[in-house]
Amino acid sequence: MSFKIKSFKIHKLSESMKDCQDSYSYNKEKGLFCVSDGASVSFFPAIWSQLLVNEFIENSDVFYNNFDEYIKKTKDKWILKIKEIVKYKKDNNEFIPYHLNDRINNPDECAAATFAGLKITKKDTKLEWQLNIIGDSCLFILDKKNNLKSFLMQNSNDFGYFPDSFKSRGVKNKKPTEEKGEANFDDKFILVTDALAKWILEKKEANKVLEILEEFNKIEEQENFESFVEKYRENGAEPILEDDDLTLMIIEYNNKDLQETLNELLENSSIILDKIKKRRSIKEIDEFKKKLIKLMKKATSIEKYIKRNKNPKSKKNKKWQ
Repeated sequence: MSFKIKSFKIHKLSESMKDCQDSYSYNKEKGLFCVSDGASVSFFPAIWSQLLVNEFIENSDVFYNNFDEYIKKTKDKWILKIKEIVKYKKDNNEFIPYHLNDRINNPDECAAATFAGLKITKKDTKLEWQLNIIGDSCLFILDKKNNLKSFLMQNSNDFGYFPDSFKSRGVKNKKPTEEKGEANFDDKFILVTDALAKWILEKKEANKVLEILEEFNKIEEQENFESFVEKYRENGAEPILEDDDLTLMIIEYNNKDLQETLNELLENSSIILDKIKKRRSIKEIDEFKKKLIKLMKKATSIEKYIKRNKNPKSKKNKKWQ
């Protein structure tokens, strides 16, 4: 299973990329995608948000089967990373704020971050997805007819200053909300942090979903994303993008898997014919026949899907990660 990904992030206007508290990660082969938004007023939020997405991608089995263990491991790595930073500064005679050690030793000082983890699997001619989410990072699913579904936020005025989040210590974290569903092969999955999620919902509320697609289709490289942000954050285009860290991840299923299925069908047909020619056992030939029939049914359903969704208009080639 494979996906085409476009992923970008950018910092607040008055800051630089090293100050950005947003994080994202993905594994295309496993169908895992994640974004997290660190709360800037919390303690080392960028490290916390990056660890949350990394642990989800690298240890998704632990996340799904033992959430408390996932959080504990991530918390342990967070405090260890902070101590490593302080030690490095000391060893290199770098400036250390006088209150830093006090904050490290204070169990109530913590980082906070929203989180949206997405898992996509293929089942026959559909995609099944599972979203685990806390806070105001969002998932949008856009179909071929430009119908836009949003999870979890539904309205642009739902956003506030203190969303739910995962904390790095001091409190017991509640499990994230879980959503599940099905999608078509040509649907787009869009994972974003809060400011961009609000912008998308404002466009939707103004019945301008097509403009969202048009803007995102222009984004192929980081510089395109920066131009998009400048247009809506600095140059007065509406709706205005709030001055915040921004993350955008666009996920599309890679249809090359359909061709791989057909190739497998042809390969197994040749094997069966070869077995018959060599007069192998009836039982062995029957096993190959059963596999062939199963593949033929799958190929037929794929062919019907392709015909049903065939787009007569030519599409421009795009660069993908």
